[in-house]
Amino acid sequence: MSHARSSFLGITDSLIAGGFFWGFLFWLIGTIATAVTYQRLPPIVPLFFTQVRGEHQLAPKFFLALLPVFALSSLLFHFYLARTQYHTDRMFARLIALTGSLIALLFFIGLIHILIIVV
Repeated sequence: MSHARSSFLGITDSLIAGGFFWGFLFWLIGTIATAVTYQRLPPIVPLFFTQVRGEHQLAPKFFLALLPVFALSSLLFHFYLARTQYHTDRMFARLIALTGSLIALLFFIGLIHILIIVV
C-alpha cells in the first residue's frame, strides 16, 4: 500500500518545498514593498554600504529594483539545483534549498533596511 504524498513542483520533501515557499514569500514581499515605495524614493538611494561614507554609497533608484531580481534568480537557481540533486543526495538537496531561501531572506532584509532609511 503506497501513501499519497503531496508534492510541490515535483518535490515531495517538505524541507525543500518549505524553503522554496519561504524564499518566494520573502521575494514577493520585497517586490511589493519596492513597487509601493518606488515613486516616493529619491532619485538616488544608499545601496553600496561597503563603500566609504558619502557619494560612493549612492546609486540611482533603478538599481534598487535589481535586488528582487537577484533574489529571485538565486532562489530559482538553488531550487533547480536542489531538484536535480534530490534523487542523488537528499541531504545536499535540502541544504541547497535552505541556502537559496536564506539568500532570499538576506536580500529581503537588505531591501527593507534601505527602504526604511530612505522612506
